[in-house]
Amino acid sequence: MSGPRGRLRDYSAKVKEAHLLKDGVAWTTGSYTFTVNDKEDKPEQVRGNWLEMLRREGTEWKFAFRPTHERRAPNRRRGRNVG
Repeated sequence: MSGPRGRLRDYSAKVKEAHLLKDGVAWTTGSYTFTVNDKEDKPEQVRGNWLEMLRREGTEWKFAFRPTHERRAPNRRRGRNVG
């Protein structure tokens, strides 16, 4: 799958869980949505989930590991029969 085309907009994220494992180590999970334009310049909504492992370095929290999973809204082309 190719990356999103055009300008990212309407970004929204929601943290589902956040946990401190030990001093200086934490993890969070959540979901996000955003809109980009597809190859035909039509708006396409993308949804995804994340899991973050964080570590504290001094006074800052930094990503140690951050996989994501994205899924795009179903492609709804008019006049196309599938099956």
